[in-house]
Amino acid sequence: MINPQEMGRQLLSEVPSAAPPGVVSPTGFHSKRWVDEAEAKAASGDRSGAIQDLEQALVVEPNSLFVLRTLGSLLMEDGKFREAKQRFQQLLAQESDYLEGRVLSAIASLKLGRLDEFQVETDRVLAIDPHHADALRWRARVAFDNQLFAEAGQYYIRLVDSGKGDADVLTALGVCLAQGGQWHMAAETFARVQVGHGGAEVARENLGVARQRIGRRGDAQDIAALLAEADADHQSGHPSLACWAWIEVLRVRPRDDSLRRTLVSVLLEQRWTQAARAHLEELFRSNPWDPSIGTWLALVLFESGDKTGATSALEGVFALDPGFEEARRLEADFALRDGRYEEGRWLIQRLLDRNPGDFSLLLSRGICAFHLGRWDEAVSGLEEAAKLKPDNAQLQRNLAVAREQQRAAAMAQVDSHVRAELDQAGELQARGEIREALGRLEALAALRPEWSEIWDSLGSLRYLSGDALGGARDLSHAIRLAPGLPDTQVRLAMAYRDCQRASEAMSVLDQVVVDHPEHGAAWRLKGDLELDSSPENARLSYAALLRTQSVLLDDLIRLAVAHLQTGRRVEARALFQAILAISPDHAVALKGLERAQVA
Repeated sequence: MINPQEMGRQLLSEVPSAAPPGVVSPTGFHSKRWVDEAEAKAASGDRSGAIQDLEQALVVEPNSLFVLRTLGSLLMEDGKFREAKQRFQQLLAQESDYLEGRVLSAIASLKLGRLDEFQVETDRVLAIDPHHADALRWRARVAFDNQLFAEAGQYYIRLVDSGKGDADVLTALGVCLAQGGQWHMAAETFARVQVGHGGAEVARENLGVARQRIGRRGDAQDIAALLAEADADHQSGHPSLACWAWIEVLRVRPRDDSLRRTLVSVLLEQRWTQAARAHLEELFRSNPWDPSIGTWLALVLFESGDKTGATSALEGVFALDPGFEEARRLEADFALRDGRYEEGRWLIQRLLDRNPGDFSLLLSRGICAFHLGRWDEAVSGLEEAAKLKPDNAQLQRNLAVAREQQRAAAMAQVDSHVRAELDQAGELQARGEIREALGRLEALAALRPEWSEIWDSLGSLRYLSGDALGGARDLSHAIRLAPGLPDTQVRLAMAYRDCQRASEAMSVLDQVVVDHPEHGAAWRLKGDLELDSSPENARLSYAALLRTQSVLLDDLIRLAVAHLQTGRRVEARALFQAILAISPDHAVALKGLERAQVA
């Protein structure tokens, strides 16, 4: 019995590639009307009328990728390959990496006899997406038609490997293999068409030829030889040939349940679930009490999309044997694949209680925990699985993702704690409990030393408590961590000023007013520092300050004093008078006006 759980299953769903956002039906009223009419005409067989309507739509909406693609496709159907090529080129001029459009353009080139263009364009598509089905099919078809069977075979193999190996692809691949003298692999490939795709006349005839070329004689008239050949094929890694032979035997001996069970087992190993279904249903009819057959049937029904039937089949198994482990494993796997991770986690844990150290169960538990956001549990489960299979590359990638999520969650928890502690420190400061607030901030700085906000709060509080030197140290560290924060820079300049480091304060402020000319506090402090040593520069700074915000009396006083100190008595007098008109008893304004009136 195969284990239905996958080894190294992806943790995260891969997002399927989507068409560019412009490749949708037009939304404009007029263009949509033309498109709707074109669709109606195309459906009725009026291709020429549909083309005319799409040309009209393109006049209204000339850059519509949808219209360009649809029009180009209709022109191709109408045999107008040159016009189609032009439309596809218009499309690609807007979306150069739109692969479907690139393939359509390549086909148009092929129809025009431009084989080099076709190859260049399909090469470009396959460079971006090596498994692009349409590009691979066309390259294979062109090579096949030109009897380049080895080249065509390589493209057909890539299609099969990417899960696009339908009956036509496999039949063509078989012919390529036969043309290259690989008769055994050709026979295997033709047999796969017969077994996995319900059979096809061409493949059936080709299989007969290929079997003759490899010396096979077994047939319905010689069952023993056919069974011996099937066993040899199975042992040598040719499951399709083996299954084909067993199916042929079952046509003669339909009640041979042992042989049918062998056939089903191999079909499921190859994941040919559709081919296995009819044989499983036949087995189940004659062996309804066999839990392993019921479990197989549940798997095949689930894979076929019949989830209700799969659940019913499992319930039947549990009615026969509640502890049948393979069915319990499959039950858990169904929960995972349906996204029922909480239920899956519980089911897997029950299995692990009976099978501690089981690789697939540890892996599945880790995946459940991942999807539930239980990062510690996800990491521990995947780590246990990795100890058992350290070379499983997919598992290692999943483990790396889980560890990163675990780290991110831990940091988020720490960040939440830090935010709460910062708020608490602010409340302590507001209550005047400065020592306690500093203690909290110092602890936070040790916990998250890379947070500039903590160092900003710490430096500001030191400064306000009279420790200008400590404040300057912490504020400068905050700026190193997060350069360009103007409020922090102004606070640092204030601390430098109180430490008698005026030149450093001015250097900081000069940078602030260049980067943030609207920052009033920077202009104010800059003017205050310049007033004694360079009153003209102070006057300019205060004037800039008044341009950044609503006028405050204290800032008017500053500018008036600067006017006075630079000899601009008229301007100073006018400002002092304006201040006194607002506040008649303003002592500084009264004194300044008195000085300004002195000749």
